[in-house]
Amino acid sequence: MTTTTTRDTALPLAVEEFVRRIETAEWEGMEDHLIADAVYDASVPGWHYQYAGAGRVVQEYREEWSGKYRWTIVERHVVATGDDVVLAIEMHGRPIHDAPPAVCRLANVFRLDDGRIAEHRYFCCGEWDPETVRHIADHAPKVEASRS
Repeated sequence: MTTTTTRDTALPLAVEEFVRRIETAEWEGMEDHLIADAVYDASVPGWHYQYAGAGRVVQEYREEWSGKYRWTIVERHVVATGDDVVLAIEMHGRPIHDAPPAVCRLANVFRLDDGRIAEHRYFCCGEWDPETVRHIADHAPKVEASRS
């Protein structure tokens, strides 16, 4: 089994399109990168929900991933094994309505079928406001990674 975990790891096209659209908020045509009966399974703080069908999944992408913020991905870790991709990202959000900026850390697990997204499981730590980010920076234990 080959795994890769660097920022520069090439993602399968369908997953790369998902990542690109997180930052552009342009979801038109994303259905082409999902199978017809694709499943979206989201676990967010205090809630869990699921949708099925490419059109409904893309509607949720549009609403969930672009409804409150314009995101910039600042950290990306990829593990790709055959038809499965794990994508861990940290995003910084600029509000598009009356809300504070946000930081979000999450894991996305994709199962592909013939290069298209068949299943997308999403685990979110929540949208952290600036006060939460400061609290974490001041109090959370940290490990400095060595760069060899």
